[in-house]
Amino acid sequence: MFQEDSQLSTIESSRFLGVSRAHVISLLDRREIPYFMVGSHRRMYLRDLLQYKARRDANRRKVISDLAVAEETEGLYTGVDASWF
Repeated sequence: MFQEDSQLSTIESSRFLGVSRAHVISLLDRREIPYFMVGSHRRMYLRDLLQYKARRDANRRKVISDLAVAEETEGLYTGVDASWF
């Protein structure tokens, strides 16, 4: 596939992350992913996208875990009832 020092366009980056190009541009504008300019085009290194994706995925897992703990504490979550499978 790609090497970590590969340069990706905003379109390639959006496909890699599974988000829209507009969202990638928003992330770049907020400096959540480093980028550099090649003429008038933004480019990102694959290694920076991999780091962002790892942070995003870890944050998602933490939010889901925290939500499950909070629901279980409040008695709203008692585990999965597999009887309906």
